[in-house]
Amino acid sequence: MKRIFYIVTSARTITGIGALILRELYHISYAVKCGYIPLVDLKHHNNQYFKEKREYKDNVWEYFFKQPLGFSLDDIKEDDLVIISSESTFCPLTTLFEETPLHLPKYIMGDFKSKKIKNELSEFLIFNDETKLYLEKKANETFNGANDVLGVLLRGTDYTKRQTYEEFIQPETKKVIKDIKKLLAEGKFKKVYLATEDKFIYEEFKKEFGELLIENRQYMYSTNYDSEKYLSEIKVDRKNHNYNLALEYLASLYILSKCKGFLGGMTSGTRIAYLLSDWQFCKIYDLGRYGIYNSFKEKIFSIKKISTEKDDYEFITLFGFKIKTKRGKK
Repeated sequence: MKRIFYIVTSARTITGIGALILRELYHISYAVKCGYIPLVDLKHHNNQYFKEKREYKDNVWEYFFKQPLGFSLDDIKEDDLVIISSESTFCPLTTLFEETPLHLPKYIMGDFKSKKIKNELSEFLIFNDETKLYLEKKANETFNGANDVLGVLLRGTDYTKRQTYEEFIQPETKKVIKDIKKLLAEGKFKKVYLATEDKFIYEEFKKEFGELLIENRQYMYSTNYDSEKYLSEIKVDRKNHNYNLALEYLASLYILSKCKGFLGGMTSGTRIAYLLSDWQFCKIYDLGRYGIYNSFKEKIFSIKKISTEKDDYEFITLFGFKIKTKRGKK
């Protein structure tokens, strides 16, 4: 009987590490259910995480993870059958009208299906030995014996400035701070750990919580950058910046997963932390999605800025009628 290899590729060059991991996990799980041998190929498909001068020479997945069933691309023989995953399909586990597993905040907060898919996906989220040691070292340094830590994830920078169509709306920093203070006053948590790429948000937390905020040394961006750009398009003078950025971000998500509880917006990073977690408390802000009507009032009158991969638009809605104007190409 011939072996059937299912090659999982990259969807987009600008995909963040959280979304990239999720997509690969969904396809891996699908392949296993079909009786195929999944192999992640981030070597022959462009992505932003190659180390310098290593484009198309390394398999980026193997920078951080083990292959799901232990096979490598070199194990494919001439008489093996090979299936290449669809570039356009994010999650082949769903039908046309189904929501992607773990997509909505309500799925993560207690839904049976989410627990089932969590068990299925986390089985294949296998860090390689080097990455595992790095993550454990960072977690030990971060907690330093501290218990009852509340993990918080807040996106800023390109996520909230661009407000990409159908991405989940992120909560206001002041609202999150207020909710954290309430949890601390109730004695449910003693320390706070914040995962964010936004230096402004982090500095605001330091001002509010002082010594109660556990230090996070991941790379953070100033908010004073060109808001038309994705983070992946911003040049940073640091050797292997994108690789190191991904590793630091994974460390933040790993630390979040080891916290007693979680509070934050819905992002791909939230989902990855959830897959690794055993939280006793979880609150994800469900504020709707950018560009989607989230209230009846918005159907009467609203002005929405919509970002896609190719263009930016502005939609003016008045009593259900939409006027679409193009804001220019990136």
